Amino acid sequence: MSILSSRNAAGIAALAAIVASACSQSDFRTGDSSGDGVVAAQTFGPLGIPVGVALPDYRTAATNHWCVGFEDVELIAGDPVTLVWPDSAESAPSAVLTRVETARHGRCAQNLVDTTDLEGADLGIVYELVLASASDSMKVAEVRGTPAIAVRGDSRWTRGPTGFPRADLDGDENPEQARLCTSSEGVHLTLWTLADSATADQPAERRRWHGYQSLGYDVEPSCTERETDDPPETPPTT
Repeated sequence: MSILSSRNAAGIAALAAIVASACSQSDFRTGDSSGDGVVAAQTFGPLGIPVGVALPDYRTAATNHWCVGFEDVELIAGDPVTLVWPDSAESAPSAVLTRVETARHGRCAQNLVDTTDLEGADLGIVYELVLASASDSMKVAEVRGTPAIAVRGDSRWTRGPTGFPRADLDGDENPEQARLCTSSEGVHLTLWTLADSATADQPAERRRWHGYQSLGYDVEPSCTERETDDPPETPPTT
């Protein structure tokens, strides 16, 4: 088997495992529903911090290197960026701290054979990321070849009661939850704010960020309209 086909197979297998794990929880569609009472807040707007979709650095094919672009923000070498792979499990979240190694004008390669037109001032700025600590390599060994949510900063990600990764990204004491679903040929990555409420009868959430990454091959769709529409459907209030 060639290196290309071997890596693609490994990436597909890892993504399939993440999707299967994420879809195994009923709250993937409706919000936390196992004692983690939350309500939607209509005043929630954009997170106000850089978020993007990180891909393996196919341009260099180096292990534990990633590429990401952020809208309307510029980072410098050494800036911290946390990568999160959404799934639902009991183990520690698949999240790792990286640092900006270099910035360049161009775009991120979409796969190993995407090798042309990767440079150009008219394409904007992308950032090449490396692990902040080499000892973290094993933490993401199974998922590093698949798309991740990239968040500027070093927020600590933990598992919520339903198993999904969460962190308070904007300091408002309401955690943001990372999720993943699939359309027919791509992955939708989302962040949702969960607002604690002792009086809520029905859990709900507010989507704060949405990213999409084409996979280039067919996958089983699992997304709902609330996970993919833009702007997102307003969740019901209680």
